[in-house]
Amino acid sequence: MKRFKILFILFAVSFMAFAQSKSDSLKVETFTEYPSEIDGGSCDFYINQNDMNNNRLIMVNDFGQNAYMKINGKMETLLLTSYSEKQMEYANSSFHVTIIVSSKETEQYESATLKGTIRIKNTKGETKSFSFIGQCGC
Repeated sequence: MKRFKILFILFAVSFMAFAQSKSDSLKVETFTEYPSEIDGGSCDFYINQNDMNNNRLIMVNDFGQNAYMKINGKMETLLLTSYSEKQMEYANSSFHVTIIVSSKETEQYESATLKGTIRIKNTKGETKSFSFIGQCGC
């Protein structure tokens, strides 16, 4: 019986370590410095209003072909692969990012507030999704 308990504990600890490492393999982080490549208008994406108020970005794009996200501790440059009013897709050799816009409110000339979902997928097929709020403007 004691041997069974020890095996069970070892299995449980191993499983928890595996589950933890798997869930941490796609870690998206906030950042506060704009990439130097951003010059002029941009869309800034945040997880929530508090992050927006404190300029903690989850993603930024340059109204053109490039977007930037900090994934697994590294600032990733992603290239636009598809665009429509409701969905944008970006990718590089490691990640595919889909932005799904659920609402868009124009505030001023050339300025808008967005809400929606960001979905990230890595080459292993692991995905992570979360809501965002964003601002686009010049």
